[in-house]
Amino acid sequence: MRRLQRYIFAQIFKAVAFSTITIVLVGCSLYSQRYLADIIEHGIPLAAFGELVLFMVPTLVVLVMPITLAGGMIFIYGKLTEDSELTVARACGMSQMSLLVPSIAVAVLAAMISYAMALYVIPQSIERFRDIRDTVRHTRVDTLLRDQTFNTVSPGLTIYFATREADGLLRNILIHDQRNQQRVATVIAEHAVLDQDQDLLEVRLIDGNLQRFRPTTRELTTVYFDTYTFEVDLSSVLSSGDPQDPAVEELAIGALLFPPDEVAPGSDEYRRRLAEGHQRLTSPLMCITVALIAGASLFGGQYRRHGHRLRLAAIGLVVSVLLLAYHATVVAAGTTTLLIPALYALVIVPALLACLAIWRGDHGYGTTPSASPLPAGASTG
Repeated sequence: MRRLQRYIFAQIFKAVAFSTITIVLVGCSLYSQRYLADIIEHGIPLAAFGELVLFMVPTLVVLVMPITLAGGMIFIYGKLTEDSELTVARACGMSQMSLLVPSIAVAVLAAMISYAMALYVIPQSIERFRDIRDTVRHTRVDTLLRDQTFNTVSPGLTIYFATREADGLLRNILIHDQRNQQRVATVIAEHAVLDQDQDLLEVRLIDGNLQRFRPTTRELTTVYFDTYTFEVDLSSVLSSGDPQDPAVEELAIGALLFPPDEVAPGSDEYRRRLAEGHQRLTSPLMCITVALIAGASLFGGQYRRHGHRLRLAAIGLVVSVLLLAYHATVVAAGTTTLLIPALYALVIVPALLACLAIWRGDHGYGTTPSASPLPAGASTG
């Protein structure tokens, strides 16, 4: 690269890196809000929260990279135009393509990073993210119950209590148990102690009454007690989301493009795997496509400085529409495999059209022809 090209490359790279890091951090902070309150309130180690945030990063990087790349090109080339640096470069004989080479180099680097993320890092990070999420979900149920809230401990079992003391004692507790529809029970007690051992939750109630209702006979019985204890089997609740059944996002690219025999062709699982696999192959290429579209808008056709701001607005509009169409097609491809070729079309066709516009700009449409050098010994007289 020439010195000017290296300068443009460095400026675009810094702009893209800074904006990508900023957006990813903001996205992580917003997405992690759903976990932060539970982690702080229920004493889950903050290290788990840090890992949750960390493993969100690869997915967000691949998602925002095309956007930040377009934004970086708009900002840097706009700044160079406002400072007349591009005008001077053109006057020195630099072609449109030579001015675009630095941004293409940044786009290729971004695509390589995206491929590394999509093919290797993201599946492992999502798997680890799911493990940590399950760990949070498997945290002791007795510590996750909230006061003044109807907590569904298991299907058909609801626990409500007014306050929790420092020693874990629950006050003014109500339990509604309709796991057995033939004998619905409601327990009201002044105090309760919950103790969980693995998948077994023991509830010991003090000073209360037990009401049982039989829907068939419409019979209601009430029993007063000093101490009443019953147990809740949590194995069915804690085993939901079996880690042996990985999501398609966790699978390797080979298992997505070539599903095993047990996945029936045409099934929902089969379509989801193909859509995810082809998305991983096409989404990194969107970085190059976006860079070419931005380059075509900036340098394609005849250059007029007074229309530069309009070109920048056109880049933002075209890139936004393209990305929205691509992600909508990804979602739709999960329901019908006929749309999978559209993923490649949305990446390749705009890139080819952009290359054609840039080529035309370098062959008589974008630069002002300069005078041919005079032969040696010739005079202008």
